Amino acid sequence: MDVQDLSSWIEYLERPDNCKIELSLDRVLQVAYKLNVTSFSCPVVTVAGTNGKGSCVATLEAIGGALNKRVGVFTSPHMHHFLERIRINNENVEGHEVCSALQKVHTTAESINIKLTYFEYVTMAALVIFKQMELDLIILEVGLGGRLDAVNVVDNTVGIITSISKDHSTFLGDTLDEIAREKAGILRKGSWAIFNEFENSVKTLKSVAKNVGSGLYTLGKDFSINEDSENWNWTNGRDSLLNLPLTDFPVQNAAMAVTASYLLYGEQITSSLINKVLSEVFVLGRYNKIIVNDAKFILDVAHNTAGASWLLQKVLSQNTQGEIRVIFQSSARKEWNSIIKMWKKNVNKWYFINTNNKDLTSSSELSAELESNNYTIVDNCNKAIELSASESAEKDVTVIFGSFHIVGLCLKETESLMV
Repeated sequence: MDVQDLSSWIEYLERPDNCKIELSLDRVLQVAYKLNVTSFSCPVVTVAGTNGKGSCVATLEAIGGALNKRVGVFTSPHMHHFLERIRINNENVEGHEVCSALQKVHTTAESINIKLTYFEYVTMAALVIFKQMELDLIILEVGLGGRLDAVNVVDNTVGIITSISKDHSTFLGDTLDEIAREKAGILRKGSWAIFNEFENSVKTLKSVAKNVGSGLYTLGKDFSINEDSENWNWTNGRDSLLNLPLTDFPVQNAAMAVTASYLLYGEQITSSLINKVLSEVFVLGRYNKIIVNDAKFILDVAHNTAGASWLLQKVLSQNTQGEIRVIFQSSARKEWNSIIKMWKKNVNKWYFINTNNKDLTSSSELSAELESNNYTIVDNCNKAIELSASESAEKDVTVIFGSFHIVGLCLKETESLMV
């Protein structure tokens, strides 16, 4: 393997005989200690949650940038390219730097006879890179759960839990309390814990925070938001941020990022700064709008029932006159049948894509959930986009969602057409 070739590293990490997902910190923590990446001199914000992590991370990153902080971000999964996962100052880290970091992780793991998963390798590489830089802020997005996720080898200053709903039940448990307990595993003694006072299983979150010794700062008690059709306000009773612009993702996610920033930077967080940040913040794969041959499309990575429900309400509120078309593909592990059931009375036409990928639900399974024949099966996402565009009237909208996979493929075809 060419250790300075990123594609060779990715091929190595994706090998079928590589270490499988094993929710445990035992192996990766040993490697992290050897690499000296379990703590940092700058503030660290860890973001967990069923939905909303990506938009919360993006808002945090943008606020840090607006304050002229040197910000390192680790996020997953990527849309287009592997390098999207590790950013410094809103720029992807160069491939040769990632290769060098992966080599260091590989050598260290081999020296103590430990095998790592794909995600553990990449997480350790990101932390190695961050350790080499003089950063002012590090933002870590949890990949799966929290308690046993690889990013949890790092002690944080603030732990954010954006939402709790059912997802990844095989790994996290079947009940909301079990899922909440896993996500609350990111909380630390002496660090801030931010979550929604009215969240599912909030008692579990509070119990874990109390037992750990985290300082609570919850939405609905320590800070609050109110929004109307044009803007929203944030307050903690002492300070207020007024007339903030609405975002193309839930305001709650932005509010938690604002709150974490307030706890870190105090009076530097002003209405004018947050107004500017929210006017410009962009989250790839979250309610992105494109135009194809004069037809309107929306791309969103909503891939579970909670995310799909929010997306449906957003689409219905903004598309009151035209038809709704959907290009949909889902992981076989997700509750895709519940999502189709939720959406189908509002959808005029479905487009399903043939696939040989066993991890994805087949087009025949998807179409079997419909009582009518208002669907077309095509060979690839490009054909689905072309067909939907050709069949769309002026006020129609086509929504592409269901998985990171389908949104990533469609974005490759259409990103230059984004509005």
